[in-house]
Amino acid sequence: MKKAFGYFIPWKLPLFFATFLALVPVGGGKNNRKLIFGSMAVALLLIAPLLQEFFSKGAVTVDSYYMILYAHVVLLIAALLVIFRPESTNRIDGVRILLALASMVLIGRIGSDLNYLFEAGVLFLVVCGCSIGKAPPWRATTISILLAIQVVSGFYLSRGLPEFQPERLDEIRYRQRVIDQLGRFEDPVLSEEPWALAEAGRPLVIEPFTARQMYESKFWDAKDLIAALDGQRYRAIVRAQQRIAADYERDESGNIIFGPDGTPRYYFANWTFNGVRSLPLEVQEAIERNYQKVPRTTMIERVTSAFLEGREIWEPIPR
Repeated sequence: MKKAFGYFIPWKLPLFFATFLALVPVGGGKNNRKLIFGSMAVALLLIAPLLQEFFSKGAVTVDSYYMILYAHVVLLIAALLVIFRPESTNRIDGVRILLALASMVLIGRIGSDLNYLFEAGVLFLVVCGCSIGKAPPWRATTISILLAIQVVSGFYLSRGLPEFQPERLDEIRYRQRVIDQLGRFEDPVLSEEPWALAEAGRPLVIEPFTARQMYESKFWDAKDLIAALDGQRYRAIVRAQQRIAADYERDESGNIIFGPDGTPRYYFANWTFNGVRSLPLEVQEAIERNYQKVPRTTMIERVTSAFLEGREIWEPIPR
């Protein structure tokens, strides 16, 4: 939910409502137009409280994402009406919206990122672009203005952002500590961070993301790896952890607290194993049984203000 809708307000809002206007059929009966305009009004009522929250507090809380989800359900209903109403004249646009919403669901996959929203955005734009040449002048003009607002607001909100943020480069620089520490250990080394072995010139024993997907798909039972861990075959293990923001810090009135740079301040949940790269739980338990953390090898990387990554080196427990 957070990944799919975290940037919806304000980044995607103009395009969203331009899409509703683009679905309104040209001709095809007044009832069809009333249904689509009614759907748009319902979506606007769902989104309006979130706009007030954004402009008053500077951010939308996680609990509010459900309202954005419901607004997309309304868009889904509008697309189905366009497809199946007998008098409809733009069924292909309804199909495009269905495909766009279907592609958005893929963001729920493990390891997915915002790139899964790209296809949806393109299909929304295709629907809007095709409608401009067919719609009445007032509606075509409104759609064009909304799309222009989408572009201009994107430039405004992105002002001052470099192509690659300098502070991110500073954080990545601390990875060298892990590589330097690995020099103390002989091969083989097991790592949940493939880059650590690649940059250290060490052989990659197992690719953790692929291994985890195979384990969860029941193509691999991990028994061979667990047996190797019980036998302390690996001279060292690089473990990956993560710490995700639980919510915003708030004052006594419930308002979000902002830092000196103007961004919201977060409070964090406990450290957990990395949700993407960490090996399966059964393997983690085998590591805990047979290995111990090497002192002063912990490295924390600030990926974003709301997401931290940690790495540690573990070595066999003396027997």
